[in-house]
Amino acid sequence: LARSGRLRPRSVSQAKPGLYKLHIGFKVMPSIPLWSKALIALAILAIVAVVVQSQRQNANQEAWALLASPEVQGGAPEALENARERTRGTAAAPHLSWRLAFNLFEAGGAENFERARQVAQETVEQNPDHVVSGPLRDLIAAIDSYEVAPQQDA
Repeated sequence: LARSGRLRPRSVSQAKPGLYKLHIGFKVMPSIPLWSKALIALAILAIVAVVVQSQRQNANQEAWALLASPEVQGGAPEALENARERTRGTAAAPHLSWRLAFNLFEAGGAENFERARQVAQETVEQNPDHVVSGPLRDLIAAIDSYEVAPQQDA
């Protein structure tokens, strides 16, 4: 067919309008009307938003499942620390922090009290209106009063 002359390659300058053209700036999209480009961009943004929302929802579901897992239900501070790190940024994170802070407080000891206060303070600062913020504020006050009491006796 190429010999018969029916198929001849076109040069870039002979390209039909609407086909890709090579310019110095290399146009990425062909000569598409602006409204079509806007529609394509909007569709891409919608797809990205759906994917991001889906990933967030999956992360939250995994975090709640982790909160209900036997390793976390056992209440070992190490397991709770690991779970807290894995669920950071999810809806279950404040609940894990609450459980960790109270378990550290119940374990007793100066180091555990200090770590419980630190976890509680971080959680209250990050989630001031969350349902666990009230009990964590009470825990902070209890730790502060415990630390102040021995100094008053001395």
